[in-house]
Amino acid sequence: YDPEAMHEAARLIPQITLTTSAEEAAQSADILVILTEWSEFAQLNYKELATTMRGQHILDLRNLLNPEDINAAGLTYTRLGQSNSKMAPFKKLLPKKLFGLIPAQK
Repeated sequence: YDPEAMHEAARLIPQITLTTSAEEAAQSADILVILTEWSEFAQLNYKELATTMRGQHILDLRNLLNPEDINAAGLTYTRLGQSNSKMAPFKKLLPKKLFGLIPAQK
């Protein structure tokens, strides 16, 4: 789900499944990945999402979200730039190419 790019995504990737809201996209999701900085994502009800998601992980690639809000909802929050040990739960869920973009902290 992307409120601005869905029409173009549907054209470019016809086999993609699109939803009408971020909440709908998160239903039964193993992981929620934030790829854009739309304010809509920062204003989601994460306690509600925690009850509809299958998994408990949120990966924030834009450093948009408040970690305290995510953790208070019972979800695990990881943002771009965290140490590789914090990325361990995601390695099974995301393409290996992605992890080459995330530097380990020293």
